Amino acid sequence: MDDMKHTNSDPQNTAPRIAFWGTLMMAVVLSAVFIYAFLFIEQTTIISYITRAGFLLAVILNAAGIAATIRNRQELGVKLIYYPILMIGVMVAATVQGRALAVSIVLLTIFGLGYRWVFPKASIREYTIASAITFVSVWLIEWINPVWRQTSQLAQAGPIGSVLLVLIFVILLIVQAQDRINSQIRLKVLTSSISITLILVLGMGTYVVTRTINYNQDSATSDLLHTKFSVDASANSLQSLANGLSTQMANSPQVQEAFANRDREALTQITLSTFETLKSEFNVKQYQFILPNSTSFLRLHQLDSFGDDLSSFRLTVVEANRTQEAVSGLEIGRGGLGVRGEAPVFYQGKYIGVIDVGLDIGESFLADVKSKFSVDAQILLDEEAAQIATFEGSVSNDQSPIPGLLLQASTFSSPVFADADAYEKVLNGEDVISTISSNGKIYAVISSPLRDHAGNVIGVLEIFEDRTAAAANETRNLSFLIIGSLLVLAAGLVIQERVVSQTIKPVDVLTKTALELSKGNLQQRVTIQSGDELGTLANVFNEMANRIRELVANLEARVEARTRNLQLAAEVGRTVSQVRNLDDMLKDACDLILQEFDLYYVQVYLTNPSQTRLVLEAGTGDVGKQLLAKNHSLAFNINSINGRAAIEKRSVVITDTTKSATFLKNPLLPETRGEMAVPLIVANQVVGVLDMQSDKADMLTHEILPAFEALAGQMAVAVQNANLLAETEEARAQVESQARRLVRQGWDEHLDALHKPEKIGYVFDQNNVTPLDHIEMAETNEAAISAPITVTGEKLGSLVVELDNDLQADQTSALIHVVANQVAQQIENLRLLESAERYRAEAEEASRRLTRESWNQYKQNDRHDLGYYYDLTEVHPLNETISYEKATPIPVTIRNEAIGQFVIQGLQENDTEAVNLAREVAARLGSHIENLRLLQESEETRTEIQESQERLAEALNIARLGNWEYDVNTDLFTFNDNFYAIFHTNVKEVGSYKLHSSEYAERFVHPEDAPLVGGEIG
Repeated sequence: MDDMKHTNSDPQNTAPRIAFWGTLMMAVVLSAVFIYAFLFIEQTTIISYITRAGFLLAVILNAAGIAATIRNRQELGVKLIYYPILMIGVMVAATVQGRALAVSIVLLTIFGLGYRWVFPKASIREYTIASAITFVSVWLIEWINPVWRQTSQLAQAGPIGSVLLVLIFVILLIVQAQDRINSQIRLKVLTSSISITLILVLGMGTYVVTRTINYNQDSATSDLLHTKFSVDASANSLQSLANGLSTQMANSPQVQEAFANRDREALTQITLSTFETLKSEFNVKQYQFILPNSTSFLRLHQLDSFGDDLSSFRLTVVEANRTQEAVSGLEIGRGGLGVRGEAPVFYQGKYIGVIDVGLDIGESFLADVKSKFSVDAQILLDEEAAQIATFEGSVSNDQSPIPGLLLQASTFSSPVFADADAYEKVLNGEDVISTISSNGKIYAVISSPLRDHAGNVIGVLEIFEDRTAAAANETRNLSFLIIGSLLVLAAGLVIQERVVSQTIKPVDVLTKTALELSKGNLQQRVTIQSGDELGTLANVFNEMANRIRELVANLEARVEARTRNLQLAAEVGRTVSQVRNLDDMLKDACDLILQEFDLYYVQVYLTNPSQTRLVLEAGTGDVGKQLLAKNHSLAFNINSINGRAAIEKRSVVITDTTKSATFLKNPLLPETRGEMAVPLIVANQVVGVLDMQSDKADMLTHEILPAFEALAGQMAVAVQNANLLAETEEARAQVESQARRLVRQGWDEHLDALHKPEKIGYVFDQNNVTPLDHIEMAETNEAAISAPITVTGEKLGSLVVELDNDLQADQTSALIHVVANQVAQQIENLRLLESAERYRAEAEEASRRLTRESWNQYKQNDRHDLGYYYDLTEVHPLNETISYEKATPIPVTIRNEAIGQFVIQGLQENDTEAVNLAREVAARLGSHIENLRLLQESEETRTEIQESQERLAEALNIARLGNWEYDVNTDLFTFNDNFYAIFHTNVKEVGSYKLHSSEYAERFVHPEDAPLVGGEIG
């Protein structure tokens, strides 16, 4: 286990795994950030398209880097992942304002992590130079501040990604170094404290940064809403002014009379001077009189233009004519957007028209807004509404954020537009606050819908607040905050490291001392000058070391003695295990144990088959001989030491007999001072007891008991093996005897003088084989070699070979014995085969006999004719008038037993094919009629069984329901209704429940059974 842990924590094995997983983690996190940025870029400018293309390229290269890393090409994978990061950093700094700090943090974080765990050592310089160039380029771009850079509403995913990377790498580092951290208290404390500090600093920093950003955003939103409220108030005041001017003029009697008389000149003289004054003081652009049919009667701002119909686009006029009430609101006219005040004119109670006053909402209004509130503003009009009014006031038809909007006025020299989605929302009636960048400045923008007098959206009013200084201040504050957090984190880490080091230093000293003690240097001691718990621990440790040294010294002596005992026990076990005879083995074991362990007396008891007594099998010295001569044994109970060891299946040790109340003194062994009884156990079964006695007290103790228990285990196995060997030898002898008996019985049955002679023999002489008679069998040459022919040890005969004296040799005799063995095997196989053939023939004969008897019985039972003929039209019973001339009979056989004939007229015997077909039909016919006969017999048997079951059921029913009594004295039977119901009658038909025996026999007993019943009754 120690080696395994050391291997797992080896830096050479851990570093490649950290680099591998670190590369994959970096690629996955950055790919997620790039995909997020690619999907959520909302601008539709060329710069945004370039930025999207860059993010997409980075994602593709990251995927290639992941594939290369998985294929063990990590260096290529790192390049495909890291260089796109540098490219994205420069691209973001060049296209988006205010992201230099975030990009720098991300680049420094990724470079630091890569430098520590991911970058190949040989390429660190290359990555360092590339990172430095990228870092300088980012801040150079930020300093130059190109005009094409834009702002983005996209969340700053860079810092979030860097934080995720840091957390992932920290977690990965902790997991990879877990074994090493767990092996040192210092690393455990440092890891936990640093992790807590890091979490606190990151959490507080994230909270403060988020709070600051949210505060600035809320501040910008509040300022915009306040400015919008003020601008709306200005617009409302213009509406009130327009409404008041038109109403004042409508209430003039002179104006009413001139307008009622349709006197254009008089009306001009009365109102023109007033219009000139209003134009100069209130910037009134339009002042006109309109008839009830919405036709212009007089334009004070354009005296030569009148008589045109205004109903198609001047909806405020149409509404005022319809309701004959004052109407005011925004409206698009030919000159652009303006504030309209429509006042109805009455003369002598009669409605005569409308006075229209129009104030400009354009460049002058926006300039006034800019001067009052220090903001920029612009107005965009709905193209459809402008087309209805034949609007001609657009600054440029080419400058439009989305189709359907036209720019009317702007305080910018070059108009600035928000995202297209913002205008879509505004046209749907929403206020949208956004941040955009233009010409190196950052603006907070509120886009609000412009509504006409009926509440319809006819355009967009945008108010721009310059947030460049605030954004710079926010960036500066965030930079100071991040730098301060990093400094606090670094200071905290340094302080924690110092505190932990000072605290853990005594523990290191204790650890080193403990390691020295574990190596055997028991003289090593701890020196710690401290009054705290660690100093107390050091003193206790030194005292423990002194005790360990004393214990080790005593333990070595005890181990040496125990080792010697175990060696002696093993030697005795090896010696006795080589003896196969049980008695000799036990005697040798007792003598060896007595001699090697310097004991007084040793003996071995074995259990009898009934497990009721312990019988002495071996003992040392004269005492052992005397006890063996007396057939000494002990009861299998706890009254003796050996009996208790056998009953409890555990060793019994008496170290000093003078102090033991359970020791029973043996007069033959007066010097016994210690005794040990060890049970001999095999498979949890006691087979005996090893008893050892010493003439010295405290010599047989529990300390040396394991050695004797091991020896007892070996002796138990040896005893079991000896018993098993004896049982195996006996079983083998019985099997061989049984095999010889079966072979002799088989040959006696084979040579039974009926099928075969009782003795057979053959002689081979001059290439001729002739049978031998009994006389020739008895005559043998003295020079002949005879080899017995045996099967499983049973002699069946002899193989006799007569040779010249000169040719006799040991090899010839061995060859003859080999041939004799092969002859024995062959003739045994032939006998078995011939016996099997004989049994098969007998079985076939029995089958034919059964078939013949069955058909004879069938013919006797069936009175009908058992023959049929077919006249090529119909099948008829066979009669004696049928002629069999020129007919060919074919026997119908079942199991080779002929049961009939299949006669065919006109069959040519020389037609082999027809004859074979007829025989096949006859064979199938025989099988079919045999099956029919068997089926009929089965049905008859089933019917008989069913009838027997019915009779039995009826008898059981009678026995269950029929309750009757018989009075011998009166010869009367007494029955009940159940009895009568069994015979389908009742008491009314019988006449009484009491019947005489003769009447009972007449009514209820079968005539054939009447004598039997009468005999039973007597």
